[in-house]
Amino acid sequence: MQPTARIGIDVGGTFTDGVVVKDGRLNVAKVRSTPQDIASGILACCAKLGVDFRTAEMFIHGTTIGTNAIIERNGPPLAHVTTAGFRDILYIRRGDSEPYNLHWQTPTPIVRRRDIFEVPERLAWDGAVLTPLDEAAARRIARIIQEKGYEAVSVTFLHSYANPSHEQRMQEILQEILAETGADIDICLSSEVLPHYREFERSSTTAVNAYLIPIVRRYLSALSSAAAKRGFEHDLLVMQSSGGVMTAAEAARMPARTVRSGPAGGAIAAAALAQQMGLQHAILVDMGGTSTDVSVLIDAETRSTQELEFSWGIPIRFPSIDILSVGAGGGSVAWVDAGRFLKVGPRSAGAFPGPACYGQGGTEPTTTDAQVVLGRLNPQRLLGGGIQIRPELAEEAVRRAVATPLGIDTVAAAVGTLRVNTNNMMQAVRLMTVNRGIDPRDSCLIAFGGSGPLYAAEVARLLSIPRVVIPFYSGVMSALGTVLADHQYDKSATLLLRESEIEYDAIEQLFRSFEAELNQRLTNADIAAEQRVIERFLDIRYDGQGYELPIPLPRGTYHDVAVPIPRRAFDQETFVLAKHKFHALHKREFGWQDQNWPLELVFARVSATGRVTGKPLLLAPTDTGSGAGATIGSRACYFLDYEEPCVTPVLDRTLLRPGEQFDGPAIVEQMDATTLVPPGFSARVDEWSNLVLSQGES
Repeated sequence: MQPTARIGIDVGGTFTDGVVVKDGRLNVAKVRSTPQDIASGILACCAKLGVDFRTAEMFIHGTTIGTNAIIERNGPPLAHVTTAGFRDILYIRRGDSEPYNLHWQTPTPIVRRRDIFEVPERLAWDGAVLTPLDEAAARRIARIIQEKGYEAVSVTFLHSYANPSHEQRMQEILQEILAETGADIDICLSSEVLPHYREFERSSTTAVNAYLIPIVRRYLSALSSAAAKRGFEHDLLVMQSSGGVMTAAEAARMPARTVRSGPAGGAIAAAALAQQMGLQHAILVDMGGTSTDVSVLIDAETRSTQELEFSWGIPIRFPSIDILSVGAGGGSVAWVDAGRFLKVGPRSAGAFPGPACYGQGGTEPTTTDAQVVLGRLNPQRLLGGGIQIRPELAEEAVRRAVATPLGIDTVAAAVGTLRVNTNNMMQAVRLMTVNRGIDPRDSCLIAFGGSGPLYAAEVARLLSIPRVVIPFYSGVMSALGTVLADHQYDKSATLLLRESEIEYDAIEQLFRSFEAELNQRLTNADIAAEQRVIERFLDIRYDGQGYELPIPLPRGTYHDVAVPIPRRAFDQETFVLAKHKFHALHKREFGWQDQNWPLELVFARVSATGRVTGKPLLLAPTDTGSGAGATIGSRACYFLDYEEPCVTPVLDRTLLRPGEQFDGPAIVEQMDATTLVPPGFSARVDEWSNLVLSQGES
């Protein structure tokens, strides 16, 4: 059979979403996640999609397995080897905690202190050897690691980014000792994982990577084998936090790059939609069952960051889409604290037992239960009829855990729960916009995820955002993003050079060595030469600053189509252009610049992108024409600003046609999501079948 299908899967905390693109058509599915056996949930989603793996040319997925392992600290014990005197780097962390919170508890590090070992050795900042590696001590530690049966080891020596020889020798000693018993232990060197200065960030990233390798490798191996048994003949691909994909082999080697792969997929799909619509600025709100992820588009592109702080004290210094996550989802639990204040989240009921209304033994009220109490969700048609809702269980949970402790009725308790959750989402949007000098009133809000369309209008009202876009495939956008993503790989090194110290030829050779390695990775991923884009970056700062800004260097044409390396060499003229870009970006980000202040080059980076061809357009499978038959009924529904219920029309979104308009209140239902159009909002279906909500317009 000729491979034609592309499969995209996103595993969330509550649901596993899937899309399959074949013959230009897009089919979607959503099933309950299976936290105890993630692969079985993925295969169940593929079965619901009707996937024939023998005809699949691409199988991509975003995974939460690394995320969950860090949150739950359920990975195997990890050994960490570091320079003598620096045992507590992972415990001291950075001084950016909550200094005024006397009750704040520091999160548990992923490495127990008893599993951190010190080796006498010391390098200077420039790589000069101050104290040679004590090989006798290294061997003693290697034997301890062998005897205790660790599954992974991370090695981070001071200043190894400038000279990796001590780390490399430590690895050789470990391999030699472990070979005596045939032990198979993964070893991560910071000089390979992240050759950057700043020892805490390098230590944290390397430790996270080593911690996840055994878990992710086993999981990806099992999933790849299951797909191969069903006839899939290609490499499994995995979504990265940066918004690109990489092969399963790369993901097993660098699993720390995947910890935010799900939200990244949603951002990629929403960005593609915004570009298709011609939107320059947009706020992306992805609300699922467990969390809400907020990001922004500036000039039609997602914002990136070079460091992801997954949770306090665990930074992961890899490129990532700049996304803020808060514990506000459909499964977020509502509770009353000791001061009789209503709280929502961050704890979630997850896939099992899930909200009380699912009837799986859950007894705590969630935001989904509050939605059911207020008549916003259809008990018979949730998930296309795949989940039967029991309203009486939702009412009982909200009454017992919220209404009774607060001395109010059940409806008021449900309204309060949704107001708190909406406010949590609004505050997350403010942090990503207002707090960064971005006026949300100048943007469009694109809301997606299984729960996002229920809250989008109210969030927009609170922030005076004039327009809301609900994509047709809103409930499966993260899965859709996987089939829209390109291959991405990057390589970087520490420079720490003042302007007067720049050696242009040496930096050019460094860039070329990175480009050769990344081109080989793209070759291994079967990316055609004409589909490759190579970009160079310098991370620059004013001399004396603590943090830097990434500056793209000018790209020329290529030396040769078969080996696409930028023709423009790094020279003084190129650096002058980079300086101008840095001053302009610094002015935009921080409000000031000083063109007379000397600069410092901190990092050199190369990014390699392999463009994926034949991406689907984000169009719904509908025809133009009358949508008069879209109204399928009505029901009483409560809105947050109204004390009495409104008789609200219910519309089937698959029956709506481009060009149709209607005013709120209305409930628009589809298999993967429900959209709420409150009073005071109007809605229209645009040419791409998106539902566009506007405030105060008819």
